Amino acid sequence: QAMATFCGQNYGKGDDERIRKGTRQAVLALVVYSFVAGTLMLIGVETLMGFFFTRGTNLSAMLPFARTYARHCVMFYIPLSLIFVYRNAMQGCGFGLLPMLGGGMELVSRLFMAVLSMHMNSYSAACFCDPFAWLTTGIYSVIAWLFVSKKVRERLGRKAS
Repeated sequence: QAMATFCGQNYGKGDDERIRKGTRQAVLALVVYSFVAGTLMLIGVETLMGFFFTRGTNLSAMLPFARTYARHCVMFYIPLSLIFVYRNAMQGCGFGLLPMLGGGMELVSRLFMAVLSMHMNSYSAACFCDPFAWLTTGIYSVIAWLFVSKKVRERLGRKAS
């Protein structure tokens, strides 16, 4: 949500270059964060599982499932990051409909994968529900942001480049 405030303030100031620079820096920071968080998740999945179960629970029986889920998810932390940056940037620039449509896309993507995984009777496909939603909505968010950033430049009186 800091991105929404940042973009809103700079939109109000009329500084589209700062909005573009800030979104690029936010994406770069979150790409680095995604690699670090993903690595920590894969290395520490067993330790992290302990936070969600009571003492005495046989974690070794669930570890293969947790590892599968973690492997599926961490590969898509970058598209998830794009959603966070661009959804909030669009909202900060006064474009509320496009981020809301992105939320609908996430829902439909998850539903599609859930139905597909049930049809396939596949745990691995079920683990892909969130990553698939992140991927489709991340792509949508990038495309929507390109449209919004062009509109922002036009509204602020600059040529779209």
